[in-house]
Amino acid sequence: MSQKNKKRSSAFFHSRFLAIMSIAVVLFLLGTIGIIEFVGRGIGNSVREDLSFNLLLSSDMDETQAQELQRQIAATPFVKDVSYISADQALEEMKKELGEDDPAKMLGYNPLQAEMCVHLKAQYTHPDSLKTIDSAIRTWNGVDNLEYRADMFDIVHRNTRRIGLVLLALSALLLLISYIQINNTTRLLIYSKRFSIRTMTLVGATPRFIRKPFVRYSMLNGLVAALLAILLLGIALYATDEYAFNRSLRPFLTMENLLTIAGGMLLVGILISAFSARAATNKYIRMDGGKMHLV
Repeated sequence: MSQKNKKRSSAFFHSRFLAIMSIAVVLFLLGTIGIIEFVGRGIGNSVREDLSFNLLLSSDMDETQAQELQRQIAATPFVKDVSYISADQALEEMKKELGEDDPAKMLGYNPLQAEMCVHLKAQYTHPDSLKTIDSAIRTWNGVDNLEYRADMFDIVHRNTRRIGLVLLALSALLLLISYIQINNTTRLLIYSKRFSIRTMTLVGATPRFIRKPFVRYSMLNGLVAALLAILLLGIALYATDEYAFNRSLRPFLTMENLLTIAGGMLLVGILISAFSARAATNKYIRMDGGKMHLV
């Protein structure tokens, strides 16, 4: 009898271990997709913020007025940063590009205007927002003209939006797979205890009393699986840290992002396990005793 109990205990431990590992693998993949999504979003924002507006300033604006305008622009909510380029600096840059040719010597005057190079915050680079920003900037005193590639803003917006939708669809698909996997694993564990559930029902135990230990047990499995998946994800990030490709992506993955991913993995593992355990236990509580041997 003791030998039978040992075998039964060993088999149960083995099935529980496999259940935890299978849940952990799915949560690990879900966490990986979360990292890819955050990194993709960060890269998209970086690309959008690299696009710039060039504000050509009036020729009669002096240095003091230009600095005041720069402070005004920097304080605007939609501006990430702004840099001032004087007419002389613009001429020097053109001379470097043209080589020995000097436009000022050929024309007898400097044909270039002072300008402001403005980078917008990522959330304001939507084509609809650009129209409003364009209209607002043109009303500023001292701004003679405004130059920017509206087509480039539109292309970047459309491409980042497409990538975002693909990642969102992939996340939704993996979340569905996670639910199915965790649900099936939990149901199999409770299936092995269906006769214990039937026995408790026959002796008059309430459904809540019967469900409680199974739900707690499944939640614990989900917690352990999530912690294991988080540990594996951390090891994977640490192991690939020495590669240049990974280091270049690291700035787009903040500690806040990592904590959000870890929290999401914990919630998915625990909540789906609890929900699945409750549903599976209710099934066997309501099941007729004669059918119990047939499933």
